[in-house]
Amino acid sequence: MIEHKPHHQRLGIEQLRLTSFRCYDTLTLSLDTDLPPVVLTGHNGAGKTNILEAVSYLVPGRGLRSARLSDVAKRGPEDRLLPEGVGVLPVRWAVSARIRAMMGMVNVGTGRCDTSERRQIRIDGQPAKNQSELGQYLSAVWLTPAMDRLFCGDPAARRRFLDRLVQAFDPNHAAMTTDYNYALKQ
Repeated sequence: MIEHKPHHQRLGIEQLRLTSFRCYDTLTLSLDTDLPPVVLTGHNGAGKTNILEAVSYLVPGRGLRSARLSDVAKRGPEDRLLPEGVGVLPVRWAVSARIRAMMGMVNVGTGRCDTSERRQIRIDGQPAKNQSELGQYLSAVWLTPAMDRLFCGDPAARRRFLDRLVQAFDPNHAAMTTDYNYALKQ
């Protein structure tokens, strides 16, 4: 008698799409979530970190680099420079993904659609109330060389990092942390 082991599906991103994001006009990556983890390799300046940053916008938070939303848009010759010190006219950008989540397939996307510093978030085509809804489908935590002062610097930075770790396992933690910090300021 042949014993059938249950097939466990891996959760993760099946397809990632970038539009006018950092160095990419457009990029579509199709990934097989049943295969081992993906390793990005390439020369310096090839765009590996830009892909990781794009994924970081699909989870709650300010992204891998904590960049201003106007700074992640791809710049091109059509961008007009404004007078010295004013900046560049905002351009639009978008990051979207098809995610294999615990509750099935879901399409999530985020981007900057107007001249405000707010980003828009959509889940299966519907606007999300806030970023914490993204945590229901995908979580990520990163530790970069730029964060090396985390362990010997300000305790508040360590607490924020710990909050991000907890949020990766409990998406509701972000809302509770926000409520707690608001209560502390009162």
